Amino acid sequence: GGAAIEMPPLALTTQMLQCFLFGIYAYCLEMWTLLIPNAAGFTLGFVWSTIYPFKAASDGLRSQWRVQYGVSMLLILIGSVTVRRFPYISSTIAAGVGVIMCTYPLPSMRRAYGERNSNLMGSAAMNLCMFSTCLAWVIHSSPAVEYDVFVLVSNAAGVIVQGSALVLRVVVARRNARGSQSRGENAQLILSGDKESTASLL
Repeated sequence: GGAAIEMPPLALTTQMLQCFLFGIYAYCLEMWTLLIPNAAGFTLGFVWSTIYPFKAASDGLRSQWRVQYGVSMLLILIGSVTVRRFPYISSTIAAGVGVIMCTYPLPSMRRAYGERNSNLMGSAAMNLCMFSTCLAWVIHSSPAVEYDVFVLVSNAAGVIVQGSALVLRVVVARRNARGSQSRGENAQLILSGDKESTASLL
């Protein structure tokens, strides 16, 4: 039951992968404040990624999911095997995946505009939460707080893309509203014309 998911699976699979890799990295180095949120993020990402193929709106989306889920499981296995001797392998992969996760709407934005379908970028709540999270990390990783160039750059990209997705939602909503208004006016003109034709026959 429920509505089919039109959004590509990238946001879900990258969350599952990144949170797992950062989680085992944090556990290995006993960084509990990093472990707890990533354990929660992995659990949610895993559940939604596993449910996704049963809710996806098309076979094309399910094909994307199969590739992404398979690659994620392979990288999870590599991280699990190497984390004790080389913990920075997991954290480096996780950081790279984080850039993809922060900018996940990017591949769908052009299509969302063309088809006037904001659901291709996920929900508005997802875009807003990611925008807020990335903005918080940009502030935290800035020279004014605790400078980290990689965290700063990856999350700055997220702020730009997620912010653009929110603006695009407004643009698409306005286009749809104008389209509905035009269709209503056309229907009214047709109805008026039919009434005039009927009156002339009488």
